[in-house]
Amino acid sequence: MAGPLANIRHERFCREIISGKSQVEAYRLAGYECAQRSLEANAHRLMENDGVKKRIAELGKPIHDKYAVTNDRITRELALLGFARLKDYSKLMESGSLDDVTSEESAAISELLVETTVSGKGDDATPTRRVKLKLSDKRQALVELGKLQGMFKDGADLNVPVTFIIERTERSKGK
Repeated sequence: MAGPLANIRHERFCREIISGKSQVEAYRLAGYECAQRSLEANAHRLMENDGVKKRIAELGKPIHDKYAVTNDRITRELALLGFARLKDYSKLMESGSLDDVTSEESAAISELLVETTVSGKGDDATPTRRVKLKLSDKRQALVELGKLQGMFKDGADLNVPVTFIIERTERSKGK
């Protein structure tokens, strides 16, 4: 990865192009000024610059990869939700800071609320932190994972209650 371009305007132009702006819009937003009749030609000329082309490709690749939808990515994300364990978040519960969880662990967090209150006054004032953590719906993630893995028949109702029947048979004596 080469990193940002030395020319600030070129770098801004690349970032505006990546964000979806037209060449002319990106050219203007990068701080270039010229006569209206020259805008398109100048923007096109900048777009053909080798350094600009390489930077756009560099910036565009991670964005594309980050949002690429594949079976593997979906399966992995569902697994992060389905197999999350509350005990894995003990450091987070103590600190209330997302710095204490990995990126993978944070995927399963659907809600995090940190409230700090002070009880008492003056020298007796004691700060108290309350951390509320809610993980994503584990059951739903596991059901979706099961569907992806072909574990359930199409159209099967997975919300049917299961009843276990235990039968006991006694043998009669003496016969």
